[in-house]
Formats: sequence, structure tokens, C-alpha cells
Amino acid sequence: MFWLGVTAYLTHEAVYAALAAVAALPGGAEIVFDYVIPPEAIDRDTARAAHEELARKVAAVGKPLRADFDPPALRARLAALGFRAIEDCGMEEIAAHYAPGRAPTRRGAGARLMRAATTFAPDP
Repeated sequence: MFWLGVTAYLTHEAVYAALAAVAALPGGAEIVFDYVIPPEAIDRDTARAAHEELARKVAAVGKPLRADFDPPALRARLAALGFRAIEDCGMEEIAAHYAPGRAPTRRGAGARLMRAATTFAPDP
């Protein structure tokens, strides 16, 4: 399941409720979603400014950013929900994988991509 461009506009409670529902699907489940980190955690000033500009623009049209996530805390919460295979990539890792030799741009500042899957051991 892909869930892109959604989490930042929901509350934390809504995001975690949706993730819990996915984790509880019988037979195993996998989800890929993007999320944003808190603005104060964005290390480059230009990237932080780009994130804050986006937040202002979407708020102005009635779509405020509501949820940002600390990566280690989000990974821990996913594990607690039952996800076992967890991959979390920042823009640098994504750029290195899909566009080697090119530096990431301001676009996507503070954005990360998460893949989480539940795994079940075979019955003995």
C-alpha cells in the first residue's frame, strides 16, 4: 500500500490509527508513506526556510501541516504496532539511490520516506 502526500495533513492520532489498522491486517501488510520531520530538526537553513514557506502556502489555502515526526520515535512506534521490516530514508539517501551524483534540492526539505512491513513466522 502506498500512502504518499497524506500524513502531514492529518493529526498524529489519525496517522497512528491508520498505521495500526494496516499492521493488523491478516496475513501481513506493507505500507510506504512519506512524512516530515519537525522544522527545528531540518539542518540546513535554506531547507528549513523552504519547509516553512511550504507550510505557509498550504495553510493559506486551508490545508495546514498538522503532523511532523521524530524519525527514531516513529520507527519505535511502528515496531510497537507490529511492523518488523522498517526502512526510513531521507532526501539524501533517496537522491543517492535514484539520482547518483546529484545533490537533493530544496524541494522536499524535511521530507522522509518510510517503508514498513509486518512479518509472520510460519506455523510450526
